[in-house]
Amino acid sequence: MAHLAPDTVDLSIVLCTYNMHRELPRTLCTLSRAYQRHAQGIRFELIIVDNGSDKTADDSRWVDLGCSNVDYLYVPRGDPSPCRILNQGIARAHGRLVAVMIDGARMLSPGVFHLAMLAGAMHDRPVICTHGFHLGPELQARSIANGYNQAAEDALLASVDWQHNGYRLFEISVFAGSSYRGWLVSPNESNCLILPRKFLGELGGFDERFVTPGGGLANLDLFQRACQSRGAQLVTLLGEGTFHQIHGGAAANSSAPNPNEAFDQEYERLRGQRFQTITHDSILIGRPNPSTAQLLEQSARLLRNQPHP
Repeated sequence: MAHLAPDTVDLSIVLCTYNMHRELPRTLCTLSRAYQRHAQGIRFELIIVDNGSDKTADDSRWVDLGCSNVDYLYVPRGDPSPCRILNQGIARAHGRLVAVMIDGARMLSPGVFHLAMLAGAMHDRPVICTHGFHLGPELQARSIANGYNQAAEDALLASVDWQHNGYRLFEISVFAGSSYRGWLVSPNESNCLILPRKFLGELGGFDERFVTPGGGLANLDLFQRACQSRGAQLVTLLGEGTFHQIHGGAAANSSAPNPNEAFDQEYERLRGQRFQTITHDSILIGRPNPSTAQLLEQSARLLRNQPHP
């Protein structure tokens, strides 16, 4: 690991992985300078936290990222929850902004870095969020029940030239459950949540009392605490997103009748009430793209169905 001074990096990405040997290379591709548009002048670093994978990642997978620094933290026999190791990764960050990605199976669209830097300059305490998408024809729990699997997903990804135009990922995706109200309404969580490093420190990062597999609702909790923090301003990256690859995750890919029941109970025990969806006022920043037009139209229809404030 290189010895960098705080704030000498524009953006730190803290990415958690666990047995994602198929998915991680694609995710890392979408974090590279070659893939991210208008990112030539952005100084960024990548901090990979590996929560006890059966084998460590191959360093050759990130040699072409074009970033200032790559830091790899492996914890053998990791916890079921990634919260502790994510906070360790956050503590190693040097960037003025820190992007936390609790799920290393989520690919990014190409404008995230550039728009995040613009959003970070708009406000003292921005909460910069991306909406979530599932690769495939439906929410992945439903797609899997109908035969969707990793081989089908590999073929789907091969059908679009996402490496050269990552916006084409929107053509083969649907809004995730946490973003079911579309781009024009705040989501329940962000799987690429970007905050000023000092602000994230004030929040205490992830609450390590969330110990259920995958962290339960820890990511939703961090997002909500950030949005409700005094002086915070939510900024939504319109036309950008994260794309979930199937990998047998604790929630998105679960086939259990109610995989979130244990998560809900844990949240209620820690917060004194069940998790409630809250709509946060947001500034939208982004640009139209032919591949996102249909989803933007869908978002407008969903917005019309929202209750008036």
